[in-house]
Amino acid sequence: MYVDWSLMLVAIACFVGAVVGDIIKWLGSDGQTTKQLLQSIVTGIITAVVFAGAYQLLDKTVTIYDLFAALVAGAGTVLGQSQIQLSGTLRRMGKSFREF
Repeated sequence: MYVDWSLMLVAIACFVGAVVGDIIKWLGSDGQTTKQLLQSIVTGIITAVVFAGAYQLLDKTVTIYDLFAALVAGAGTVLGQSQIQLSGTLRRMGKSFREF
């Protein structure tokens, strides 16, 4: 079984970016539950696999640009996911407040 270590490094960088995004989200909130932490970790794993699978290395060497792109993709996915959840929560709250 052949393992492409350059793409593995890109996937690890993407996962680290997702963890960094989760830490940023945690620092900006009042508190984070275990469910939210596990959800972010699973999101990071899925993001890493998809990003590494879709990522094309031109010359089979990993550059600092490749690692930076993976870090930003991981962090952006987790932070984007939290904004989508927040907008859904606010939308539901808006509907319930209109009922009063």
